[in-house]
Amino acid sequence: MKTSITTIVWGKMHTLAELREVLAEVRRIGYDGVGLETRLLPREATQNPRLVRKTLEESGSRMPGRIRR
Repeated sequence: MKTSITTIVWGKMHTLAELREVLAEVRRIGYDGVGLETRLLPREATQNPRLVRKTLEESGSRMPGRIRR
């Protein structure tokens, strides 16, 4: 079974570094994926969605709709 958690638990992220920390923690806890709350992402991520994809890939996390069995 694959599991995921939403980033709303961590609140507003102001930098990509904070987003990376959250994604690393999600993986350490043991979740496979993460649901991103757009309004809580750092401005640079909302202005450039490719950064979100790259950051997710680097962390080894997936968005729930992208978890493959």
